[in-house]
Amino acid sequence: MNTFGEFLVYSVVNALLIEEVNFAYRVCSTDFASVTASILFAGNMGRFKALAAELIFQRYFDPKEPDSLQLVSYLIEAINAAREALELYSGEKDGSQTN
Repeated sequence: MNTFGEFLVYSVVNALLIEEVNFAYRVCSTDFASVTASILFAGNMGRFKALAAELIFQRYFDPKEPDSLQLVSYLIEAINAAREALELYSGEKDGSQTN
């Protein structure tokens, strides 16, 4: 992972620590593959995206509000992002991907 990738990871961690989950989610949803093509970076961003999406769902979901059903998409996104991060790490462990 290059310096730019480290900066982005630290920025997302900082945003999550100060509970700026919407900002963290937006950063993690951005495609930085052209800038830093690292499995470690992509996996970390996927994990943080899953965490941010889950926190957004937990923070704003209210079962009494019919409009909050739209937030279920964040929960689905969290599951997908976690699965993708796991697949990246599994591929790296198996030696099928190098970077």
